[in-house]
Amino acid sequence: MPSVWATNWRERGEAVKVALLGSKETFHIVDYMAFLGDDVICKSDKVSLEWLRVYGIGFIVSYGYGHILKKDIVEAYRGRAINLNISYLPWGRGRVPMYRDWE
Repeated sequence: MPSVWATNWRERGEAVKVALLGSKETFHIVDYMAFLGDDVICKSDKVSLEWLRVYGIGFIVSYGYGHILKKDIVEAYRGRAINLNISYLPWGRGRVPMYRDWE
């Protein structure tokens, strides 16, 4: 089954390039995304709108990413970005979400 965010592009026969933004510990999902047919570029350091455009990124997946995306990126990728979080937001936010849930 193809990834939900890439379905429309695949139906038209277009290539989809996904930026997986996060810590190196979260990159284990790359194998799964590749299995689904996604072309994935992983990055843990800060990204810019220019970097995303140079690499032809169509979608952004943020999972354990330690930086806040700038407004220009959020606006340019509206509807084409997702933030995955293991905790119940907004209560479990931040770098140690599970700890906050227990406070």
